[in-house]
Amino acid sequence: MALMPGGGRTPQLGAAPPPGPVNGTAPRNARTDEASGVRRYLWEGVEYPSVTSLRRIVGIPFTLHNWIVTQHIEGAIDVLPHMEGAAIDDAKKAVRKAGSAKRDRAADLGIRVHASTAAGMVPSMAPPDEAPYLAQYQHWIATERPTLLLSERQVFNLRLGYGGSFDLLILDRHGRYVLVDIKTGDGLYLDHVLQLLGYTLADHVGEDDVIDHAATALLMQVEAIALLKLSPTGWEYVEVEADERAQRAFRSMCHLAHWLDDHTVADYTTLTLTGGIAFTP
Repeated sequence: MALMPGGGRTPQLGAAPPPGPVNGTAPRNARTDEASGVRRYLWEGVEYPSVTSLRRIVGIPFTLHNWIVTQHIEGAIDVLPHMEGAAIDDAKKAVRKAGSAKRDRAADLGIRVHASTAAGMVPSMAPPDEAPYLAQYQHWIATERPTLLLSERQVFNLRLGYGGSFDLLILDRHGRYVLVDIKTGDGLYLDHVLQLLGYTLADHVGEDDVIDHAATALLMQVEAIALLKLSPTGWEYVEVEADERAQRAFRSMCHLAHWLDDHTVADYTTLTLTGGIAFTP
């Protein structure tokens, strides 16, 4: 990945992101809004949306929207026949729960696998559903022999207004600094490029309002970005390229997300005229 002036980087790839976590345990100095699913990181008293939340604010892709609708339709078909005579509010809650169950299970597993890899947990001590993923993670390390420089660190870009937490910063076997994001879901999507690009365009690494200058210096040396896709039966390491178009798209997404987040239609309403239906008796 070519370096750009001012420490920026230049991520290349196709179309909707996989169903990701809406809620879940927020990192330190962050909170996740239960209603919107927007996560915000705190820096010097100001809350900044996370990289992935910027994408959520702008709007989820059409294909993901269709997937969610399908899950809720199938959930309704499954649960409503067993809820005859139930209160309408209870039926609505049951449909919502059934419709989001698959996404929530995948999100929960992903969160736990991330935490276990960061903690260095061995497969033999992990829960049964996590153990195969951790075994594949260890196999990747044994095969590729990366030097793990940073793990689970928070980054901020105060100019574009966002925060985030990346998974790994490594020195690969070719001597390159690579930012790696661990994925436990299926597929490779353009949103992954935006997510990784956001981390590499950060101004600094830090926490509790304190900049970690040594870690920031390492981040500024990142030459490549990659996804480590873990499954119970294998792993796939995929480097992606973020070109100038991706950088423009990311910056435009930031501007649009903040505009949507900061304003309502009332801010732009200047004149309202009302009337009724005119008719002749």
